Amino acid sequence: MKVLQFAGVEKFTPEVGEQLDMEKHSVVHLVLDLKNPPGMIVQVFEEGYICNGRIPRRAKVGVSRAVETRGRSKNA
Repeated sequence: MKVLQFAGVEKFTPEVGEQLDMEKHSVVHLVLDLKNPPGMIVQVFEEGYICNGRIPRRAKVGVSRAVETRGRSKNA
């Protein structure tokens, strides 16, 4: 890991409750959630990496989605 740090690679871990950012996060699955608005991170599976301002590996996360009620989104 020290070799990666020397090369400028840094690990980052998204926080649960953080807004989804498609440049930094990769959605693994969607979760029906009445407590959180759509697009909020509810689970973190893997950390991501940043290298010199670029993201070679996005963090893998689970994200809340709106609950559908009769063709309309309840959280939207």
